[in-house]
Amino acid sequence: MKPFLKTALAATLIALSGAFSASAEQIKVGFSPEAYPPFYSQDASGNWGGWEVDIVNAICSEAKLDCVLTPIPWDGLIPS
Repeated sequence: MKPFLKTALAATLIALSGAFSASAEQIKVGFSPEAYPPFYSQDASGNWGGWEVDIVNAICSEAKLDCVLTPIPWDGLIPS
């Protein structure tokens, strides 16, 4: 993922944290399902890991958001 997209994702999650902090609504965080270590990859049990996954989980935890990592094909991440 390009640095700009990472920054935009983090800024969006932080900006929305106040709007969703009292809500039980899930926030879907899309990412490409192709493994791209060390950014993200899937282990033998099907769990996603990597530093981008760790960053998203940390932001969601700190903002008290219920985030779900959602694998989406690359061409579906940013519709044209």
